[in-house]
Amino acid sequence: MQLYALHELESANGKYKTGPVTDHAAAVALDEWWAYYAGSLEDGTAANGYGPYILVEKHSKAFDTGGHKVGNDGVSSVHAILLAGTKEIKSLMRAAGNDLKINNIIKCTRAQIRSPSSKSA
Repeated sequence: MQLYALHELESANGKYKTGPVTDHAAAVALDEWWAYYAGSLEDGTAANGYGPYILVEKHSKAFDTGGHKVGNDGVSSVHAILLAGTKEIKSLMRAAGNDLKINNIIKCTRAQIRSPSSKSA
């Protein structure tokens, strides 16, 4: 799931670079990235489910990545970083010429999802 989620993120980037800014395909792929990452069984408690999102939540205390509010009772700093990056990418995709900024955020995202307990970008 984690790799397919990353594939959707890369797909969003590719669609942004090749399509007109008014084409919503990049935004759809970006939404799919988060949907695959969070998984369909995450119920809003950040305690149930089987996707990469839940794995990070379950290990946040052991790896000292907790202490953040993500919006669904999630506490992992990894998720705070990933969600902020996703929102920033979505904002940047509304205009042309933001390729470098988007690439830098995606590079940080790759660093964050390389392991469930990652603390740095």
